[in-house]
Amino acid sequence: MLLTNDSKKQSTNLRFRINEYKNNVLYTELVGLRIQVAQLKRITRKQKDKVEDSFVCVTKEFRQLLSISALFLVMIIIDSFI
Repeated sequence: MLLTNDSKKQSTNLRFRINEYKNNVLYTELVGLRIQVAQLKRITRKQKDKVEDSFVCVTKEFRQLLSISALFLVMIIIDSFI
């Protein structure tokens, strides 16, 4: 509730790294994004099909390992062709 003053809109956590400080301004980079488990359960609650995958990869500079999790939701299933 720090940024939006609405607890219902607080389902995503972002992590930043401070790279530089100049003239009272902080320059950052995004190092993490995480959706809360309760929000994922709320999204997939109503008999929706989902595909989940998780994999680990290395950056181009071979500096760090990244853990990436993908979630695909099927909202509408089409049974017939036009």
